Amino acid sequence: MRFNKEVSKLLVLNALKECGFEAKILKSVQVTQFEGIRFHLVEINNFINENSSNFKKLSQSKIKPFVKILGYYAKPIII
Repeated sequence: MRFNKEVSKLLVLNALKECGFEAKILKSVQVTQFEGIRFHLVEINNFINENSSNFKKLSQSKIKPFVKILGYYAKPIII
């Protein structure tokens, strides 16, 4: 997720929760080449895609993130 302004981790997590995502922030960085832009690497539980209603709701939320899905992976099933 990329933000054009300083958005706190708490705001990011709250916006994700409001949109129905169970998520955690794995890493946050502010790159010196892009002043005022912060990147967050976020892990979201369950399968999502760019056409899902939750994803669309997030992109229209008050934090206005630029979101790119980097990939998917399976979680182990514990029996």
